[in-house]
Amino acid sequence: MEEDVYVVKMDSKGRIVIPKDIRVKLGLKAGSRIQVLLKGSEVVLKYIK
Repeated sequence: MEEDVYVVKMDSKGRIVIPKDIRVKLGLKAGSRIQVLLKGSEVVLKYIK
């Protein structure tokens, strides 16, 4: 499985930007639903199709 790894910054309101090539690969658009999971010390984002 190929992994795309990025480092992004969180803004003062807690927002992050998902890099464009990941959004394109997953077909994410404004309004797409994303599940946010906390697993130990990791935050996992899952696209809900």
